[in-house]
Amino acid sequence: MDVQYKIFELFIKNKRLRFSDIEKALEMKSNLLSYHLDGLVKQGMLTKEYDDYILTKNAETMMPIFAQITGKEKGVLPVVLMAILNEGKILLLKRSKRPYQGYWGMPGGKLQLQESIPDCALREAEEETGLKCSYSHTAAVVHERVKENEEYKHAFVLFLTVLKPESIKLKESEEGKLEWFPLDNLQSDRIIPSDYNMIKEHIEQKTQVSNVIMEENSEGQLVSFTKK
Repeated sequence: MDVQYKIFELFIKNKRLRFSDIEKALEMKSNLLSYHLDGLVKQGMLTKEYDDYILTKNAETMMPIFAQITGKEKGVLPVVLMAILNEGKILLLKRSKRPYQGYWGMPGGKLQLQESIPDCALREAEEETGLKCSYSHTAAVVHERVKENEEYKHAFVLFLTVLKPESIKLKESEEGKLEWFPLDNLQSDRIIPSDYNMIKEHIEQKTQVSNVIMEENSEGQLVSFTKK
């Protein structure tokens, strides 16, 4: 593992560390350790507080996915899909990128750290289609995995949301071509199979997804809990 990742890993169990603590844990020469610590400070990953090194706020956000960053584990990507419906039609996007390049599917995008599911859906809808929409509901949560030669290569947790557009004037992006399709005349061989299944079976459903926010203080103590 890269030296900087090894340093970062020490902070999984330690809120703050002195130079001597890191030096002892890694059994590394002081001049080489100084070089890597300075590099992490310049990258905005570590900061000095008196004689201690601590993670920056940006680095703290990476803590839950550290194993994926280092390649120790392969994770599941949370993605919000948008079923944008208007007068019996659904807006689909012909993907210009892998995975599923060349297939039609619902627009969608990665759920960002600070976003709720509705926030993500409305943002991604405008970015990928140019449409301002209103959020109706979350219809389903689907765990999607893709295999090749009996080995899993992609995995997603899909949050299927239903949106209503304020207009139908489209603005295509680099994500792919856009087109309205009649809901009662979809061709399954042209559409990502999981998207086709969700459109046919789930968009009229309503699934409750809790939005929970917890607050942590500088000492790592959880001090508040909010459920929306």
